[in-house]
Amino acid sequence: MFKHRPSGVYFLDLPGDTETPFEQLIDEAVLQPEKAYDISFLTAFKKANPELMHDVILHDYVVEDALWVSEIFQTSVLSSYANDEDCDFLAVAENGKLKRLRIKAGRRELRQLGEDEARAIITEIAAVKILPDEDDDGVFEYEDFEALQSEDEPLRLLPYHRYFEGELSRQAIFKTLSSEPGNYIPNLMFRNIHIEFQEVFGHEAPDFFDPQSQDFELVSSFSPDPNPAGNILRFIAGVLVLPFALTGALVLKLFGNKRSGQGLKVIIGGLVLALIAFSYFLGPEGPPETDGFEAQCLSQGGEAKSEKSCEIDGQNFTKMDLPGETGDLTKLGVTVSADKAPCKTNPGQCLLIDEAVFEGTIKAFSHKPGVKSLVIIERRQLCHPFRDADCSIETAYAYEAVRQIDL
Repeated sequence: MFKHRPSGVYFLDLPGDTETPFEQLIDEAVLQPEKAYDISFLTAFKKANPELMHDVILHDYVVEDALWVSEIFQTSVLSSYANDEDCDFLAVAENGKLKRLRIKAGRRELRQLGEDEARAIITEIAAVKILPDEDDDGVFEYEDFEALQSEDEPLRLLPYHRYFEGELSRQAIFKTLSSEPGNYIPNLMFRNIHIEFQEVFGHEAPDFFDPQSQDFELVSSFSPDPNPAGNILRFIAGVLVLPFALTGALVLKLFGNKRSGQGLKVIIGGLVLALIAFSYFLGPEGPPETDGFEAQCLSQGGEAKSEKSCEIDGQNFTKMDLPGETGDLTKLGVTVSADKAPCKTNPGQCLLIDEAVFEGTIKAFSHKPGVKSLVIIERRQLCHPFRDADCSIETAYAYEAVRQIDL
């Protein structure tokens, strides 16, 4: 999770090859299961417009994530997926309601240019086809479409720019003709974000690819645990290639010059394989550790039993009572169960927070019997229960609810 300092907007970046649940990028604890949203209208729209929507992949999760996160945090959320393979899929939701959709659709051929008109084009791509194919010869004018939905208008197809494309006598021809105002290129990757970001947040979209940018601040991150099985396989691979070198040495010893060529080849091949295998074995073992619950647990001399439980000297701690440093102010996202449970050390009923009994009090929080709540809590650490003689788990923290969402 990144914060864009100029606009104050938060960004969640989900790597494409991760299996990490989306909600874990918001908080290390799973806040709640994602709700089921009815977005079947997307499939129906695609079926009703086969000419321009046939090759469009419906990234349903983009819409679902926008709806879910906006409902959880009661705010505006822009969710997008785009790549360099002609995909640009964007949804905007506010407080759990879908506000806008902008989806890159297909193109329509308008006309074929005459030879004189085609030769007059100053092409933006200089390329010559090595193997000519007369069947592909020709320059055409195309029109790109997008599927657009707003609060006032249903999902519909609209043209947004025209361009020339083709080849003439092995010369590639490509020329864009923008048919809309603005300084951005109409077929730019992340075009939809550049359009909608200003509309939603009142700020120009940032440059996501500037490695020198100081505008982004890393707020939180989550990385899957390293794969120990992978390390074992690397070790086995490194060990098994050593016999190649030994076999080569034995060939040289037994047969001398008669087999020297073969022996050297075996030795060299074995050493190369050994270097490759050990480079994996001795290289990075996985994603770097993050400053999350597990890292905090380790810093306090504990052992992480799960992503929600830390054991220190035989005592289990949750993120609500895991010690940090005196003076720390920590924001926690927790789920409060609909029903209370018997307290462990005192008579009466206590809150169930992330399925663990909580015996403290939370300022500004009101529990409603039978109602499950998502609560954003600020926890201020007043003292350290292990280092300060007059400090205990019961007196170490002050809790205050800054947002409560009844589910």
